[in-house]
Amino acid sequence: MITSSAEDIVNVLVLCTMSLLCIYLVVRYIVGKRQLEAEAELGIVLRFAVWTAHREGTCLVTIDHFLRAARRNPRVAARVGPDLTPLGPHQEEQTEVRFSPDFALALGQAKASARGRRASEYDLCDVFASLRVMPGTSAAKLLESLDLEELRLSLSEAKTASAKATGIYILNDDRSKMADVAKLFERQFNLDPAEAAYQMLRVHVLGYGFFAEPSGGTSMQLLEQARARAKELGLAELVITTERPDTRSWKRSATHGLLPDAEFGWTRSG
Repeated sequence: MITSSAEDIVNVLVLCTMSLLCIYLVVRYIVGKRQLEAEAELGIVLRFAVWTAHREGTCLVTIDHFLRAARRNPRVAARVGPDLTPLGPHQEEQTEVRFSPDFALALGQAKASARGRRASEYDLCDVFASLRVMPGTSAAKLLESLDLEELRLSLSEAKTASAKATGIYILNDDRSKMADVAKLFERQFNLDPAEAAYQMLRVHVLGYGFFAEPSGGTSMQLLEQARARAKELGLAELVITTERPDTRSWKRSATHGLLPDAEFGWTRSG
């Protein structure tokens, strides 16, 4: 028989084990969310780097293109300074993408860094970590004092902050032309072409973009203005709403990004 005191000890051990398991799951959930945000931001930055390279008439994406793209993120810009380089003139559309040898090496090292953290995918901070140890590069000097874990946390906090703000959400789809959506952002939100392109790519990768209401306005006023502007640009099917979307059931397309489901009355074309 197990004595009463032995039963108490067993109960305490079970309780402690369950408590530690709960703490572990909570920490893993939080860390996982931070990881996903940094991974998503890397996708946006890489696409913008390709976009800017193509606008310059080249298919070769370099470290410089990547850093310029990364510094479009306000959380990165606040730590290493913004990039205000204007986009080059519109060039003939290109489909080929190549990475310069040093940038390809940095991406390979970032993958190894992610494996060292037991992460399934490498993220923006992993690439920064590999760039700042490459001797003799401007990237190393720019990123040398960057706190990567603090940045990873900041990227996750950015999404939380937007969830608490009021404004409108513009959803991705497979019908609207990317250039037209960027033009909408230029005209409706007074963004320069480079920033408009960056925000358009955020919508493509994340499935939606959030735009806070201006000071003194309301979400409904901003909604009506954005819908009217979209209609003027031939974007009548673009979904613009004040309802924050839940992207957990959305599907990712290799060519069209993260696409909404029928929750918003959206159906896949073709």
